[in-house]
Amino acid sequence: MILFMAGNETIKTSSTNTVCYLAMNDAIKSKFLSEIKPAMEKAQSDFVTLFTTDDADSLSFVRNCWLEAMRL
Repeated sequence: MILFMAGNETIKTSSTNTVCYLAMNDAIKSKFLSEIKPAMEKAQSDFVTLFTTDDADSLSFVRNCWLEAMRL
């Protein structure tokens, strides 16, 4: 249970930091959104079923933004 709670807190913090850093840099935010928008539109009707691991793997800039937020 402790590992689950610790992992949950890490994900919350890293996601919040990523959003904050994106809010401070409009150019990066635009690139981030332009990469994620097609995948989100494809899976709009049923995200759980239509958003695949291949879709997630194709979001390299999104992953890099998250990793950079974690590094900072």
